[in-house]
Amino acid sequence: MFASSDPSIGAIKGHVRAGGMGFVGCCDFVVAGPKATFGLSEVRIGVVAAVISAPVLSRLGDRVASEWMLRGGAVSVTEAAAAGFITRAVDGEATTVEQAVEEILVDLRKAAPHALAVSKKIANRRVLDRYDRDLEEMLDISVAFFLGDDAKAGIAAFMQKTSPPWAIDA
Repeated sequence: MFASSDPSIGAIKGHVRAGGMGFVGCCDFVVAGPKATFGLSEVRIGVVAAVISAPVLSRLGDRVASEWMLRGGAVSVTEAAAAGFITRAVDGEATTVEQAVEEILVDLRKAAPHALAVSKKIANRRVLDRYDRDLEEMLDISVAFFLGDDAKAGIAAFMQKTSPPWAIDA
């Protein structure tokens, strides 16, 4: 989506986790409703959010990225908006997700197509450079963890709705 000349808009009404976070990170605009939540839950099942790190990290500051990636918990729509991960949180009453998307589309329809495409390229330059630079390493990390013992145990625990062997319940 970053490489496309057309702007992309994510309209989020529910839960976004793991790989879905990469899709959200790739969108130029993201509008989320009050029931939306976000999370980089990979560490909880023994894998790493490696491949999606370029688009996700491009939208977050280092402190927020550390908290989200290391804790793996749910993030509210309000927190996601404050962190800059999404463009706009709507309450669903005064403004719906659909209305907010339409407001963006009204503005985009006023833009010259070529100017819009080049502006998008400029806006996404850092993430594209990071993606190109780090992709091979991130793929290697992802494969190693998905094939590893932690992932096997973590995914099995998730499917059985039990705690993984490393979880320390306090």
